[in-house]
Amino acid sequence: MTTLTFSAVLAEAVEAEAAAARFYDCLQSHTKDPDAQRLLSAMAAVQRAHCSQVAFEGCKAVNSRVLGASLDSTVPRHVAHGWEEIDELTFDEALGIALEGQLRAKEFYSGFASMFEGQEEAVLRRAGGVELHFARQLQGAMARRAVARRHAQTLAQLIANIVVARRAVSRTLGRLEANAKDDATAKFVREVAAYQEQRSDEIARLSELPLASEPRSPAFRIRGEVDGAEPLELGSVMRIALEVEEKTALYCEHGAATLRGNEAGVLKNLASESLDNAKSIAAALREVTLHDTGGSERRKSPRLAA
Repeated sequence: MTTLTFSAVLAEAVEAEAAAARFYDCLQSHTKDPDAQRLLSAMAAVQRAHCSQVAFEGCKAVNSRVLGASLDSTVPRHVAHGWEEIDELTFDEALGIALEGQLRAKEFYSGFASMFEGQEEAVLRRAGGVELHFARQLQGAMARRAVARRHAQTLAQLIANIVVARRAVSRTLGRLEANAKDDATAKFVREVAAYQEQRSDEIARLSELPLASEPRSPAFRIRGEVDGAEPLELGSVMRIALEVEEKTALYCEHGAATLRGNEAGVLKNLASESLDNAKSIAAALREVTLHDTGGSERRKSPRLAA
């Protein structure tokens, strides 16, 4: 019966770590997903670094030099195969393959660590701990992606949330109109409230699904800094309108990132429209602010996209 030596296990471990790095290098050619490519590249780097670490610590333990793959046939490989048949690897598949590799490697080191003592056992247990550390990181990434998928919303839901938020703003402005400081402010309050209601109806029609059947959670809320008991100034109304457009743009940009194709395009267009509105409102607000500080006599209402 062949006696399994630490040198044989060490040589196999070094070769397996190097093979794992080559494995991840090869997998990069099997995907066009940039996230998957970055993950695989990072895993290849991790394997090369761990290969050097295992070789260095192992050689110190036996006071010798590992010369490569003169491998004992009784030592099992721990790198998975069969990846050559993969045509197009997704990020989630890459995560799964990487996790499987780390768990196999951890079992490899843990299994053989129990057969040795002293420094030799310590080297193998540390190596297994490194593999377990990266396995837990990969498991965490997979769990976060699973949670994100559970909370992902459809285009109809995202649109419903925008509609709910804009209609809430319209109602708020309707209540504040009576506190307008002057006729110009009251007129602008009515214009903005009407615009929010009109755009709510138009945006709602972008969804082919009945919004009444969708969960409704406002896409955003305005800060509510305006005290209804105080005279409402034009600048305050403009700041509310500006906040609505900026938050709509941000919400649509984030929503577009979770969708693809034409659905993402719908939200990108809404984001672009809101950004244009925000620029118009910001420019008008600067003029109002300048007038209020005595620097100008111009007061112009912003033009909002229809």
